[in-house]
Amino acid sequence: MPKSEDEELRRIIEAALAEKDGAKGGGGKNQMVCPHCGKKTESLIIKRYRYKESGLDNVYLKNSAILHRCVCGQKYMEIPQIERLHDAIAYRLLNKKTIWRGQEFRFLRKWVSLTAEELGRVLGHVRRGTISRWENDKIPITPATHHQMLLLVLRLKEEAINERMSLEIAIKEILEKVAEKAKTPASITITPDTIRSLPFPALKGGR
Repeated sequence: MPKSEDEELRRIIEAALAEKDGAKGGGGKNQMVCPHCGKKTESLIIKRYRYKESGLDNVYLKNSAILHRCVCGQKYMEIPQIERLHDAIAYRLLNKKTIWRGQEFRFLRKWVSLTAEELGRVLGHVRRGTISRWENDKIPITPATHHQMLLLVLRLKEEAINERMSLEIAIKEILEKVAEKAKTPASITITPDTIRSLPFPALKGGR
């Protein structure tokens, strides 16, 4: 671990130990086993943690980040529910009243799982280099680009939400029709029509 990061981690540990409200102890649901030596770690809930891993310099987690340290000297930072955390960050950015900074623009691009090349095509043949300069604050993001990106993010997330809702509704309907367990399992026959008539979209990663 670089010296600067090690010093910051030590400062975080000292602050957590000094904080009366800091949760300290070897037990509880926050405890983990050290993957290095196999011993149980001491867990500290950090009262205020700067979440630089997000790529944003102004995000702080309150009573969320958990620091695990082991007697063998290893230290591990845990950020629970990262996907929902990123949803919350994105929600704040989408409601921002001013034009995004480059790092905020990049966060939203990654949030909707687009590469710079893919985003460039969607925005209308924008070069990858231009997007890189936006994201690194080399050239300003215009109000028109901000508005176009905002509409794109909302549309992509709306489609994902609708797909998820359709899947959950279909599963709920199936579960509601489940009867008491039969003594003899019924056979399951799958035909091409069965597959074509599935009431929810194909899931990513399927074969």
